[in-house]
Amino acid sequence: MESRTFSSSLLAQARAHVYTGNETELRLLFNALSREERIQLILARSGESLCVKRPSSASKVVIHNCNLLTESIASWFNGVTDYLSSYGVGIDEDIQVTDHSNDPVNYVTKPLVLASMLNKVDMAGSLITNGSDVNGCNSLGDTGLLEACFEGNYAVTEFLVTKGASINKQNERGITGQYSLSQCECAQCVWTGVVRAQLAH
Repeated sequence: MESRTFSSSLLAQARAHVYTGNETELRLLFNALSREERIQLILARSGESLCVKRPSSASKVVIHNCNLLTESIASWFNGVTDYLSSYGVGIDEDIQVTDHSNDPVNYVTKPLVLASMLNKVDMAGSLITNGSDVNGCNSLGDTGLLEACFEGNYAVTEFLVTKGASINKQNERGITGQYSLSQCECAQCVWTGVVRAQLAH
């Protein structure tokens, strides 16, 4: 199929439905397009940035040049993310971010790592169901499990472990999921038997 250049108004409509969580209108918009056109629209980059905050510190993380799937993860509308991820495209696509947790750091992350950082367990589930690599990592080596641990996102941590996230994979600083989980245990976080069983191995 010949590549279609989407009008800015069409992309703007889709983005508005994502931002407002209007899954019904988003589906109606998509139904007027062929599957190939829907995929192109999901992957189209807006050229704009959005800002999210780390749950643990409220530090700013700026996401650059977003596509619809990335924008849906930055929202709180699980149904929209579930619908967009069902197309199976952009699931492990690179996302450019600037993290202001300490000194600003630019790096590349992945949709699942972003969802895990933001404590969005249902969105993480949608991404994994539709093919995301549970052990995928950002360019600093942080997996979704590590980001969830860093942020104290216990529901996401438990979920990722049950889905097969490796507790032994190291980031570039040599930190593993096992180490992060053990630190949370020392801090008397409440963990399920699934996580404790992983730590015992």
